[in-house]
Amino acid sequence: MTQASAPSHPVSPGFVSRRRRRKDARPAEILDAALEVFSAKGFAAARPDEIAARAGISKGTLYLYFPSKEELFKAMVRQTVLPNVGELEEWAKGFDGSAAEMFRGLLARIARIFTTSAIGRMPKIIISEATAFPDLAQFWVTEVVERAFAIMRGILDRGVAAGDFSPIRVEAVIVLFSPLLMLAVWNHSIGPAVGRSLDPDLIADEAARILLDGLRVREGVG
Repeated sequence: MTQASAPSHPVSPGFVSRRRRRKDARPAEILDAALEVFSAKGFAAARPDEIAARAGISKGTLYLYFPSKEELFKAMVRQTVLPNVGELEEWAKGFDGSAAEMFRGLLARIARIFTTSAIGRMPKIIISEATAFPDLAQFWVTEVVERAFAIMRGILDRGVAAGDFSPIRVEAVIVLFSPLLMLAVWNHSIGPAVGRSLDPDLIADEAARILLDGLRVREGVG
């Protein structure tokens, strides 16, 4: 029996390492591509083959990582949105100022996130696709909205407990944070089309001023 000859061009450890790093990075690259396509076309019109092409892979490879378009969308939200929510939660836990200061700080941070990160593209997609894809809408509410509401609820409860805010129906007041939602929708859809963007710092500052004026305790009232 003859001994098998060694390959004339052995694979170097460096080449294997680079291939492994490339494979490890591929899910993130796919999700980046998915963000671009979903943002441009919405969920329903986005095609997996287009996402795969943008990521430089075949559609078959895409499905090896993400078995459905729904799972791809959820993974994209987890990569692009949830880290921002987690940072807000950590900021809220460590804040030691007044409820009013915390209120202003939260609005300012959310406004900047909506303007400077991928999370700002999501409200437009969710709003337009929620009726047709209720599972995705529920996923968004559970993973993002409820966590954001919990932060807001904590600030409002803190202000009432400290005597800084008037007693309020917290669940109703939370909805009044909607100017930030309008900021995201405008700056990632209408604004680019008409060449007019909204200033996130200005919107956050004015929204905080108006809302805090309504929340503050007034002497002789009540």
